[in-house]
Formats: sequence, C-alpha cells, structure tokens
Amino acid sequence: MMGSGAAIAQGIGILTLPIITRLYSPSDFGILGLFISALAILLVFTSLRYEFAIPLPKSESTTLNLVALCISLMIIICALLSIIILIFGNYFAALFNIQAIMPYFWLILIGLLGSGTYQILNYWATRQRDYAAITHTRINQSISGAISKIALGAVTAGPFGLLIGQIFSSAAGIGTLGKKFWKVHKDNLHDISIKKMKHVGREYWSFPVFSVPAQLVSSIGLQLPVIALSIIYGTGVTGLYVLSYQMVTLPASLISGSVGQAFYAETAKNIRDNPRVLMPQFVETVKKLSYISIPLIVLPSLVSPFLFPIVFGDSWRDAGIYVLPLVFVAVSSFVAVPTSKLALFGCNHWEFGFHVARTSLLILGFYIAYTLNFTPILALTIYGIIMMLTYGILIGLNIVAINLQLSPDVKN
Repeated sequence: MMGSGAAIAQGIGILTLPIITRLYSPSDFGILGLFISALAILLVFTSLRYEFAIPLPKSESTTLNLVALCISLMIIICALLSIIILIFGNYFAALFNIQAIMPYFWLILIGLLGSGTYQILNYWATRQRDYAAITHTRINQSISGAISKIALGAVTAGPFGLLIGQIFSSAAGIGTLGKKFWKVHKDNLHDISIKKMKHVGREYWSFPVFSVPAQLVSSIGLQLPVIALSIIYGTGVTGLYVLSYQMVTLPASLISGSVGQAFYAETAKNIRDNPRVLMPQFVETVKKLSYISIPLIVLPSLVSPFLFPIVFGDSWRDAGIYVLPLVFVAVSSFVAVPTSKLALFGCNHWEFGFHVARTSLLILGFYIAYTLNFTPILALTIYGIIMMLTYGILIGLNIVAINLQLSPDVKN
C-alpha cells in the first residue's frame, strides 16, 4: 500500500509540474521558495519538537497527553508569532532581504497551523503503524496542492496560487488522521489534564532542550540555499533552483519519507524489545537506499539539461543544468535522512553540534561564492559537495550511536 500510494502521489507531482511551470514564472517560484523556507524554520518552534516523542511511550495515557501538549503549544506559539510578525515583520523582511513575501505573511501563520497539526497527527499515526492512512493523506496532499496551484494560476497573476497550493500540500490529510485519532481516543479524552501534560513535558524535556536548537540550525542550513540565492542572484535564479531541487528530489522524497516513517517506528520498537537487531537493520536500510538512488535519482538527472526546456518551457532551461550539482545533495540525503535517528539512540545532543558545523560550512561556501562573484552553477556545486560530505558524517554518527546503544545489552 505504501509503495503504490507513494507512486501515485509521485506521479501526480511529476505530471502536473509542466502545467504549473507554464502558469508561473521563475520569480514566482522564487517567492514560493522563500515562503517554504520561512515555514520550515518557524515550524521548528510550533510544538517544541515534543511531537518526536509521540511514538515512544508505552502508556496510551502518556501518548494522549503528549498529543494534547503538542496541540496546546502550537496554538500558543502561533499566537505569539502572529504578534511578532505584526510588530517586527517589516524589520525581519528587510534584514533577510525577503521583502517579496511581505504581502503573504498572513499565509505563513495559516500554513504553520496546518503543517503543525498534520505533523502531530502524523507522528501519532506512525506510533499506530497506520502507514496506509499516512500514504493516503500524502496522495490527498499531492492532489489538492496540484489542483489549487493550477486553478488559481489560471485565474490570478503572481505567486498566490503557488502559496495556497503549498499550504494544501502540507496540511491536507488532517481530517483523515484526526478522525482516526478521535476513534481511538474518544473514550479516553477525560484522561487529559494540565497536570499530566506538565508531567510528560518534564519526562521528555530533552526534545525541546536539545532537538529544538538542533532542528532550528538544521532548518536554517537546509533553507540557506534559497535565502542565499535570493540575496546574491535574485528571485529569478532562486525560482530556477526551486524547480531543479524539486525535480531531483521528487522521485525519491515520498519513498524516503515512507522509509523514514517505517524505520522510525521499527527502531523505537527494537530499542525497547530487541536492541541487537538495530545495527543489521540500519546497515541493510542504508544499502537498499543507496542501490535505489542510482536508477531513481542519478540516471534521470543526467538527461535533465536536455529535457527541462522541452518539458517545462524554455524559460526553465537553466534549471535543468542546476540539477547536475544537486545530485550530490539528493542522493546523500535520500540515504542519510531516513536512517538518522540520533534522538532515539539517546544522542540527540549530537545533532546540535552536527547541524552547527554543517550550517557554518554552508554559510562559508555561499559567502565565498558571493565575494568571488561565482556563477550560480559553481555556487550550487560547492553546496552539493558540502552536503554530500556532511551527510556521510551523519551516517557515521548514527553507527557510533547504535554501538553505544548496544553496549549495555552486549555486557548483559
């Protein structure tokens, strides 16, 4: 079910992109990239990463109060962010040179509420191992996102349709997962209390303390190309990058996400019940993803410079060339991201140092490209090499973390 569902969602995304690129300009895609970057960075704060802990508790009461804590934090933090944006929005837009998305700040708050709610329910569904429901929601996200982008692009000018479509793409499925959550827990909602929410907040304190800083630096690092390209080259080049990055990662993203969900759930279970299988499971998953990446990512990317102007229109010709250095990013992330579970291995404090180091290298790389007036393709090549090397280091860190997890078990 997961495989066929992922293929359907992937097919929808690929088939509709040639229509969408003829309705919107590269600059519109550049604004979309900035919008997505803002959402990704702010989303780190919405539930303070407590949602990561939802698959872990043995007690359903603890899980229920964790979900309630996440939703409560999301509402409070989104309300605070709305006040901050209202007062300081213009200042931040000027500071980061993102004035182009100022008219759409209000959509960021809607996107945060939608994305945050889906994220919480998604981790709950992962705990239930309801992968069919997760895959179903991803298909709905692809369909609703594509339809809204095409429909609004046909009747309105500018990036508005892209932004609305992005919100649907990240939030659709809340109803499906919400109904399942209600069906499972409707008779136990009385078990939710502020006292218990405080208790689970203290029990899983390491997630906001360690994971929030780590994920914030990680999100900044991952979104840095969009921000840096916009500052250095403008929204036109940024839009070309957004399309090329989307195309080089789209075939693998849904598979990677499904593998990551399954790997997370199985790893959490094995940590509790059978730690000895952690290393074989990790190695086997890394090998399989590496093999899959060749036909899925590498081979199609080689013909991108020839196909892009034909498929997406002549204005997107350079995007096909941008794909080539981005292969380094796509392959390494496809292998490393689904299998990196340092928080589950009790080493979430390592994530912060890793992400700080990677983000620092990326800032240095783009700074060099800016000061030496590099072309966009050369800047993206530097970016691709840095990402490939750091993802390799991340795989090594997970191997060390698994060995540390095994040590007490081996001694016993």
